[in-house]
Amino acid sequence: SSLTKERTRERPFNCHVCRRAFSQDATLQVHMRTHTGEKPFRCNVCHKVFAESSYLLSHRRAHTGERPYQCSTCGKAFARTSSLCDHDSRHKHKRPYKCVVCEKTFARKCHLNEHHKGGQGIVFRDTCG
Repeated sequence: SSLTKERTRERPFNCHVCRRAFSQDATLQVHMRTHTGEKPFRCNVCHKVFAESSYLLSHRRAHTGERPYQCSTCGKAFARTSSLCDHDSRHKHKRPYKCVVCEKTFARKCHLNEHHKGGQGIVFRDTCG
């Protein structure tokens, strides 16, 4: 059964392109879209296309304004779980990424990278804001 496969970490379905292994054929089929570029799920409002149905469901919230993920500390609502996690780390003061120039800290590595980004690529400034 699929439950047994998960417990034993058996992954009999292999991608012939990158050799990544999966426990279910359906998961392999979704993964193959990363190689083929296939995006079969289309937003009926703006016509943007997505490789996975879950990405489309998340995207639709941009049009509806739905924000189903709520912070248990302050009540602020978010459209995506990743945004809630980022927000929650601010309450917990988890900011593990530090600028080596100004020592400002960030909850996410992408925010540190954005902090360092200059005109052409990443630039470490003498003074950071």
